[in-house]
Amino acid sequence: MVDGLKNKITECIEKAEQQLDDIENHYVNIEKARVAKLHAERLESLTQFEYVESGLAFGGMPEADWNHYFTGVKTAFENKKAEELALKQKEEQDRLDRIKLEEDNAKLKEQLKVAEKKVEVVEKKIETIAKAVKTVPELISKIEAY
Repeated sequence: MVDGLKNKITECIEKAEQQLDDIENHYVNIEKARVAKLHAERLESLTQFEYVESGLAFGGMPEADWNHYFTGVKTAFENKKAEELALKQKEEQDRLDRIKLEEDNAKLKEQLKVAEKKVEVVEKKIETIAKAVKTVPELISKIEAY
């Protein structure tokens, strides 16, 4: 019976001590909740910049330090996106330049074929004229003999 009474008294004392601890730590718990909420909000604001959590305690970070950190993450993200865009634009321009060169090359090949055909025609005419010129002395001698 004494043990039962002792257990009841111990239980009451432990509950009272727990309540006193809760009262004593009330403001500490409020601050912990505020810091946790601030950490979650700040971490959420970084997700738009494809931020990978680094384990930093954003909730306990002073506002000025947070602003510098946030600006750095944002600037790095914007610079990365600008570089990616510039690279895509360069790749697209290179692709368009290759297409233009291929088209120009095809046109030049076609012009070369046309020119080669014209050269063949001119060479045939020159050959015909050369044959005619070779027959001129023979014709002259025939005319003189006539």
